[in-house]
Amino acid sequence: MTVYDLLGMLELRIDSLEPERVLREITSLKKILYIRTQGESVILGLPLGKKNAALSICQENGWSAEITRERGLLTKLRGYLKRYGIAAGALISAILCLYMSNIAMKIRIVGAPSPQEEEQIRQILSNNGLHAGAYIPGLNLIKLETELLKASGSVAWASIGSTGSVVSVSVSMSDEKAQTRERRIPCNIVSDKDGQILKASVLVGELSALIGSPVKKGELLVSGIIENPNGQAYYVHAIADIIAEYTESVTLEQPLYDSIDAVKDPVYKRYLSFFEYNIPLPGERIESGSSAIDSYSQPIRLFGIPLPIGIMTEKYVRVESSSISYSIEEAAEVLEDKLYNYETNMLKDAEILEKKESYELRGGSLYLTVSYRLRGNIGRESPLFVKRKISDSLPESQ
Repeated sequence: MTVYDLLGMLELRIDSLEPERVLREITSLKKILYIRTQGESVILGLPLGKKNAALSICQENGWSAEITRERGLLTKLRGYLKRYGIAAGALISAILCLYMSNIAMKIRIVGAPSPQEEEQIRQILSNNGLHAGAYIPGLNLIKLETELLKASGSVAWASIGSTGSVVSVSVSMSDEKAQTRERRIPCNIVSDKDGQILKASVLVGELSALIGSPVKKGELLVSGIIENPNGQAYYVHAIADIIAEYTESVTLEQPLYDSIDAVKDPVYKRYLSFFEYNIPLPGERIESGSSAIDSYSQPIRLFGIPLPIGIMTEKYVRVESSSISYSIEEAAEVLEDKLYNYETNMLKDAEILEKKESYELRGGSLYLTVSYRLRGNIGRESPLFVKRKISDSLPESQ
């Protein structure tokens, strides 16, 4: 399929006693798809957008012109444009689909030990705006978690996230001692980037996101709170690989005029140490700006016994700065080296699906902006912090 199969094209038949003149005049049109002669007729293939220009040339020269064929997606759609009911219905359907995907159709409570506790949690959430039919983008989920903890004395921890039209509320109750199967800190797995989930491998925890769904940075992916068949919850250190496709960009800069630091050869200065006094000995001159980076003493020994006299040596180095200028080509090579180091170190765990580079010269520097389409693990650990009763931390009485 070509672009003209979408935008549309036409076949124009021009009848004239002077086909050579037709060929000369008509070639002033750009983007002629094909041209051939048939007797005294000239047959042209043109993009649909050149229709009026071609007919105008024919009219000016008194040639007979006939459109013998039109094809293309837009050509077929033109017949539907006047059917306003179809367009209005499609628009309304699209708006409804978009709106309904952001409406809370189901609220899922995980971790409530009893139906009474679950109903109480639902009531608190409803009083704060989270109920069936609520508009999800208009909810402040972090504020809802805080309000739930304030309003319920039995909820020790809460996490609220949404996947499509389903809102999941994970809670842990303070009147039961949540168990953990590991000594590591319990944690969730949340999204570290905006992206679309391709696959998930969950070793420990409960998957909260749907495969194929888009997620935003900070969204809950794997819950570290597991509910057993009895309705009780316990904490785990969630472990999972959530592979997603996401975009990322980086901008690197290389000034065209730069300075580099070079360390000169070290210079050694020696002193005669006599008790607490250091007497300079003749030797190399220490240039201004030099820094002492090392020193050591070598005492004189008599029968293996160190005497309070010896030689102290100090090592000096001097850093010199020099200016260097780059051509645009040289700066581009430096940026390519920086980009290689960036990809080697920062993107080593991701697969680069697509990469677009653009250079910009601005303010005496050459900038390289790279946009990536990547595939990799977007999950990161988010520790679970739980408030406990004082009695939970006291030792049991014997």
